[in-house]
Amino acid sequence: MAEKYNNLNKVHQILDLNSDTKMEYPDEGIINYLLMGNIKPLSPRYNLTTIKCVFNYKELKMYRKSRFMYSEKEYIDANNKPGIIHYTNNFIVRRPWQSGVKHSHPLEKYFVKYKNDSEWKNITTPEEHVGLPKKIVRMVFEINGMLCTVLTGFIYSYIKPLKYDKLIVSKD
Repeated sequence: MAEKYNNLNKVHQILDLNSDTKMEYPDEGIINYLLMGNIKPLSPRYNLTTIKCVFNYKELKMYRKSRFMYSEKEYIDANNKPGIIHYTNNFIVRRPWQSGVKHSHPLEKYFVKYKNDSEWKNITTPEEHVGLPKKIVRMVFEINGMLCTVLTGFIYSYIKPLKYDKLIVSKD
């Protein structure tokens, strides 16, 4: 009975957080918050996001001011042998289901392989929509990638979080 009550209490906490708290990633944020101290990080192989594919380790550390970083070897291993690829939005590359001449995703070959083995193999991909901010960032990146990484990293780490409520989640 106590376990059932605890589970019901967690559901109520999730609903309260979801309705009252502004978060960038509500699903992940709520789960991490509620399970704080009871979860362990997975290898980046099982959530290989775009950012981990387009930046080398040094650039990634500059871009993301993260409290938790995998080792450089873990990132290299994940890129060499991905388990689950999470094609997240990124200012440098387009997602593989978006067509375009430039800015292809470094792991697009996996998407194309599985698309071609599926019933959707003949579906044409829509053109990538590139708004003015993304166009500017891509131009700056082509001129000076490191400068662009530092500037966008500052915005991502210090400016963007200002619009969200803070949930403090321990690294431990």
